[in-house]
Amino acid sequence: EARDNCWLNTSALNRYGFNRSELHFEFMAKLLREYMSEPKFVRDEYKKFMKLMNRKGITSVKDIGYDDFYGVLHVLKDMEDNNEMTLRENFAFESVEQPFDLNFISKIKDAYNSPFLKFQGISFFTDGCIGDLKANMLEPYPCRPDTCTISPYNYGTLEEFILEADKRGIRITLHAQGDSAVRQCVDLLEKCEKINGTKNMRHAITSLEVSHPDDLERMGKMGMTAEDYGQSMVAYGESIKEILNNTLRPERQFCLWNHRKMADSGVNLCFVSDIPYMEPDIGDTLYSVAFKHTVDGEPLLTQNALTVSEVLKAFSFGGQYNNMSEDILGTLTAGKIADITILDKNVFTWPLEKMREVNAYMTISNGCIVYKM
Repeated sequence: EARDNCWLNTSALNRYGFNRSELHFEFMAKLLREYMSEPKFVRDEYKKFMKLMNRKGITSVKDIGYDDFYGVLHVLKDMEDNNEMTLRENFAFESVEQPFDLNFISKIKDAYNSPFLKFQGISFFTDGCIGDLKANMLEPYPCRPDTCTISPYNYGTLEEFILEADKRGIRITLHAQGDSAVRQCVDLLEKCEKINGTKNMRHAITSLEVSHPDDLERMGKMGMTAEDYGQSMVAYGESIKEILNNTLRPERQFCLWNHRKMADSGVNLCFVSDIPYMEPDIGDTLYSVAFKHTVDGEPLLTQNALTVSEVLKAFSFGGQYNNMSEDILGTLTAGKIADITILDKNVFTWPLEKMREVNAYMTISNGCIVYKM
């Protein structure tokens, strides 16, 4: 259930290159390439994924595909051509086993730009998790006064490549949890705008567990998106206060999940999840972001809360703005495509402390009911 262990025999260790001391999704690339090369398997698994997302009230996702997505795109294109898609697949590439090839990526960008299958650029991880002390922080961790991160990252190695990708019109998403990592990422993307003269690229930063207010204002001025793990307060559970105190001095703790400052600075906000670690959940997100209480009901960083309306906007318009599809999706407007989620409770009158009870009652994709409670 917790996904903390993985059983491997010697053959698997040797074949797939797993590391006994560190196992994460990127380590599974060789294994993924093998079992995702079977079209029927991919189709069956993606249908299960669509069903899960539709049950959660989701009609569009932004996915990360390793390298060239290991043959998945051909399957999804066939599903789209046969009207089997109930989920809009927006995808970005992450380099795992092979370096990015910008010529190949440019061809993919031109080839996949339909309402159900759309290329969204390239993605990079620039630091690790705050709970593991791998997030890159502006100040040392209180629990390790000599350390801003135990896993330093050389941001200079990204600059030349990101500048060239931006110049070619390829969108960039940078994953940053610590406020130093966020600042370095904003610096890089700001440099793209200044050197290349590119505008409205809508580059994004994912996670932003900790962010400095000055950098959020810079993001807002550039029209950037914060892809935020809105359910984090629920996901961290009872360990959240320990993580908070280990990560930030009391005077800096307002920088954690500062959704209020993001919105006030004009940053486009949308919510993401890390399946299978965390499934998207509208109720949990409303509880975490609008109520700002821990799972045991204690208030935490309530000054950073958004209104219910703002959370719903991030779920709908914010995601489609990030996908550059807000002209056809994201609001209930005459002439737009009918992707609609109906909730089982009126969240504008439902008590904030009970928001975790909220679920999708009905999901409509492309004008068709794809889920009903």
